[in-house]
Amino acid sequence: MDGDDQHEAGYIEGRRRTLLNLLRHTLNELHGFADAEDRALLDLGRYVAHRGETETALKTLCRDLGISSDWPEGLHQADIVNKYLAPHVVRK
Repeated sequence: MDGDDQHEAGYIEGRRRTLLNLLRHTLNELHGFADAEDRALLDLGRYVAHRGETETALKTLCRDLGISSDWPEGLHQADIVNKYLAPHVVRK
């Protein structure tokens, strides 16, 4: 990855983190105003935000270790760990 690609990847990662933080903060603020039915939707929103934050952390870890983080969108996080990360960090 050349310098321009690294810069673009860093920009995208930073934007993603910022938007996830905004989503998490908004969900937390809305939770106090929601009724029981809406809280279930807000909890789902929190799950989506947590998943996004976890995927961002996995991409950062892979990048820092020099491992490809070019996995398909929506890939299960266990598959990300098992297929992309573990083969490079688990001692045999």
